[in-house]
Amino acid sequence: KMVKQVSGYLAIELNRMLLPEDRAEQRKSLVNKSKVKTNEVVIANNTINQVEIKFDAPTDLDEAFYVSGLRLPQKQITSLSFDIDSQKNIVNEMKLSTADGLQ
Repeated sequence: KMVKQVSGYLAIELNRMLLPEDRAEQRKSLVNKSKVKTNEVVIANNTINQVEIKFDAPTDLDEAFYVSGLRLPQKQITSLSFDIDSQKNIVNEMKLSTADGLQ
């Protein structure tokens, strides 16, 4: 019972940490200044939407896509990509690249 409760808390917390709702306008502005490619893949009757965002210049995200509590780089980001499960409405995978080559 305790494990389920802790897992539930973690799921809620992660939902708030990735693609924070209160940063939607900031995300939109950053996306409008970038090149975006999308792809849809069906795996075992499950649709995965792949989104790749490439910034024209290294960009400071300022927590638009994920909060600093995740301890991921926020500055000098050159690209981001997300695999989103459209049925469960969750992010399965996220990748990023920085100007200094960190992936």
